[in-house]
Amino acid sequence: MPHQHLPTAPQRASPIGVDIRTLTQIEEMFPIEELQQAIWGYDKPYPARLLLVIAETGGQVLGAYWQGQMIGFSFMLYARGDRGHGPYFHSQLVGVLPEFRDKNVGFLIKMAQRQCALDLGLAKIEWTFDPLQGRNGYFNVRKLGTVIQRYRPNYYGQLDSTFTRAIASDRCFAEWLVRSPRVEVRIASQRPGLTLAEALRPPYVSVTRVAHPEHGVPRLVEYRLGLEAERLVVEVPADFQPIMADRPLAEDWRAKTRDILLHYLSERGYVVTDCVSGMEGNRRRNLYVLSSPAMVEDQSIA
Repeated sequence: MPHQHLPTAPQRASPIGVDIRTLTQIEEMFPIEELQQAIWGYDKPYPARLLLVIAETGGQVLGAYWQGQMIGFSFMLYARGDRGHGPYFHSQLVGVLPEFRDKNVGFLIKMAQRQCALDLGLAKIEWTFDPLQGRNGYFNVRKLGTVIQRYRPNYYGQLDSTFTRAIASDRCFAEWLVRSPRVEVRIASQRPGLTLAEALRPPYVSVTRVAHPEHGVPRLVEYRLGLEAERLVVEVPADFQPIMADRPLAEDWRAKTRDILLHYLSERGYVVTDCVSGMEGNRRRNLYVLSSPAMVEDQSIA
């Protein structure tokens, strides 16, 4: 694999100078192997040969460049759809080098993916993510406007990622209905979002009770199943990485949130329609908002 010198990030959180390119040649794919190792510590990254095949068989591979060097990438596959639903894109991987996070690069990549879907007349892009990664949840649901209806325990089996190597690879399915009014509003930030204070009072009902020690990481100490409220909130860690240092605690978070999301999404028909992130004192809290079936007749506008 050719060696790529990884660039130094700009000091300001700005997308200026970042170029998003559609990749079609094998030589363009090789840096993605190195980026997977740098971002997630993958021992066995998706190979360039596979990415080339994806690009040539209806999918899309993107590279994000700054000062001529690749700093991020994505690839998605063309999916045929089933049960009366038309074809869509499945976005398998999006990654940005750590030093370039919070600089809008991921958002630019997702906008390029959306434009590709719109150009081809596709209505949906779908991908999976770990619901315990609160930053990803906020980006996917609040900023991009995805909805979540499905949860799969240990979806990928044992992963070789440094993020969640030690615990089961549970995943939510984010559905991005790219032509919907909901998505248009969210990506344009045209409407003030639900605040943390608002989500912690009626009519929102908390499923979880999380302890936030002054020194230490949060613990999910109690949760309730069988609630009937129209709007429920489920708290997850704002930053799961410190919790991963305590494997029993990480597994406890996984088991409890699995129980919650399988119950409300799979059994009760609730849909995740928002994610709230805000400061409470000196700590950040992240909450998923679950809407009841009665509140979500059309998931595209929830």
